Amino acid sequence: MKKIDALENYLIATRQIDALALRQARLVCRVIVDEQLRTEAMPVLLLLLAALRKGSPRAGRETLLAPLSDETVASHAASYRSVNNSPAPWTPAFGGFLALVSSTVDKLLDDPGLFAPVSGIAPDSDQNWPILVSGCGLIGFSRYWHAAVMLEEQLIPGLLRKTAAIPGTAIIRQALARVYTMQSILGSGQRFHYRQVAAAALACHTRFLILSGG
Repeated sequence: MKKIDALENYLIATRQIDALALRQARLVCRVIVDEQLRTEAMPVLLLLLAALRKGSPRAGRETLLAPLSDETVASHAASYRSVNNSPAPWTPAFGGFLALVSSTVDKLLDDPGLFAPVSGIAPDSDQNWPILVSGCGLIGFSRYWHAAVMLEEQLIPGLLRKTAAIPGTAIIRQALARVYTMQSILGSGQRFHYRQVAAAALACHTRFLILSGG
């Protein structure tokens, strides 16, 4: 089994990427004309997709290579054996693969245009972004890289800006009681979930809060 085939099978079998991500990586690689560079780019793309699935829009060297560490591969191999009663098919092909991919990641960090036109630096304008952006010790897909930069540019000044002092506990309790009890928008006998009230209370005590979910 070729190393790249082993990597594809490994990442899909361990649910670090899905079939759609694999197709996306293959489509992107077609843009790279040089066959050797295309071969080198594929593992990086797959690992970037795995990192993105774990919530890293811009990944450093350690994050990118984490799925190929001996400990991680061994852990997934043990899980595969326990479920399928057979050795993991990707394990024999992984010999020396980590060093090979690590070298490619280092080259891309040193030379963002290594896989041009697929890779490059972040442009000064919103136009002509490469698919992959490399810089400041990080690599990521441009869409998410751009979103992260925009968030930082808007968030950090807001956090540094002087604002009114946080109200006292008594005032916060009074406000929450009014909104969630005395003047509740819910029908008679209905109540908000306690987590909704807790989220509102937490928001009153901090200048920045990420709230996700329903």
